[in-house]
Amino acid sequence: MPADPEIYPLPIDELHVVRPNFKILVFNEKFKYLGETEFPDFEVDSYRAFVGKDGLYLSMNNEYHKNYNEDYMYFNVIRFDFISNEK
Repeated sequence: MPADPEIYPLPIDELHVVRPNFKILVFNEKFKYLGETEFPDFEVDSYRAFVGKDGLYLSMNNEYHKNYNEDYMYFNVIRFDFISNEK
């Protein structure tokens, strides 16, 4: 997803680290598309993510987030609960 320089005046050298928005696409084991989630305007940091027992943890710690606080680590936990009729 391209970042519009008129809306997001980020230095070009920071765009490889921090993206304004991005999507997560979800596929099953046969690569059938199941859905997607889009995260707007610096809501999460796509480069600081990991999978835990509760789901996909996405860091909300980036200096462009509206509630950024370097003293705390915040994560948005995404759960993917799909009901599949395929066998």
